[in-house]
Amino acid sequence: MSISQKLDKSRIIFTITLCISFLSFIPFVFPKLLLGLASNYPISYDEIYEFGKIGPFIIITNISLVLILLFFRYRKISIISQFMEYFSKYDVSRKKTFFILIIIFTVYILYSWDELFTDQEKILSDYFDVLKALDKVELFPNGSLNILYLRYILLKISHEIFGNIRLIPFLSSCILLLFTYIFTKELSKKRFAGIISVGILIQSNLFLLFDSIATYETFWITFYLISIYLVLKKTRMSFLVFVASLFTKAATFLFLPITLYLITKLKIPNKIKFQSIALYVIPFIILIFVGHYIHIIDFSNSIYFDSRHFWSSISAFSNGMRFDGLILAVFFPILLCLYFKSKTYDDYSKFLMFSLSVLLISPWILNVVLGFTNQPYRLIPFIVFFSIAFGSLFSFKSTYPKYI
Repeated sequence: MSISQKLDKSRIIFTITLCISFLSFIPFVFPKLLLGLASNYPISYDEIYEFGKIGPFIIITNISLVLILLFFRYRKISIISQFMEYFSKYDVSRKKTFFILIIIFTVYILYSWDELFTDQEKILSDYFDVLKALDKVELFPNGSLNILYLRYILLKISHEIFGNIRLIPFLSSCILLLFTYIFTKELSKKRFAGIISVGILIQSNLFLLFDSIATYETFWITFYLISIYLVLKKTRMSFLVFVASLFTKAATFLFLPITLYLITKLKIPNKIKFQSIALYVIPFIILIFVGHYIHIIDFSNSIYFDSRHFWSSISAFSNGMRFDGLILAVFFPILLCLYFKSKTYDDYSKFLMFSLSVLLISPWILNVVLGFTNQPYRLIPFIVFFSIAFGSLFSFKSTYPKYI
């Protein structure tokens, strides 16, 4: 592929991601604008264009940082060049990385430990539905163990064997943090980038809110991130872990484009590439047709489009992310940095931009097409990949990553 074709592809992905992002951020600035389109009742002009409380903060921080980036991008300043050169060579040793991660995980576990023994989760209406579902799962020989209930199997083990339904969900969040580091390091080839990504994820209010909740656990995104990592290491084995993520939450099928995009960018023989893609795609096609044939999947009833749901689903993004100030303040500058990097030497920046766009529209599809409500916990995959994108910017190597 020529340089001009790569630039065009970068520009297309960036433009699409930027448009989706702008649409997602509108409710922060004008909270009632999209809700007015979704409502059956008229809303006054003054109410529609009333600023949200954090709207000015998001506008000022993002525009300021973008302008600073553009200034430094096109004005060669020696201090900045030296700073960038320093980061291009700097990395943390294995020993230091190990101790830093130990400190981070120790602080995180101590901070979250008391949550494992609280009863706050019982106020959630879905909690009792989870308990009812656990009664259908038997762990021992006198009952049936259905792998399709993998989520409930893990919760059952946590509840009955360890005596705490929140323990394994919390362990899942710890593993999610670990693989956030591992995957970022694998993409950027820098341990320092992985540490940064863990720091961004662990400071997220939304992640800390759901990290130990059994009702809205992180099994699905943990399995999915492991499967994405295995795409880089053991491509054909990654499908098995992807299936595990589906058995914990079927919504991960919406992330399939991310996986397929990554596979197409691997520097592996085309035969293995096609086999890997087929391994993901063919079972889905068979499942859909068989499910429709035996009336498990009914397209006429389960798939529809409602424009009001579309606008309200976009507004739901602001409800889930409103307390994650750091991510909101730097999102567009980070996106711009990914674009700059994608124009030069690394394809993984395009992959990360593409991933963010898919993760932003996935809740829209669930709500608009399939009729599911937009719950804040469904934004955790977006936060995970944003953290990876943030950390990856601390790698300035002028060579392509090994696998992409």
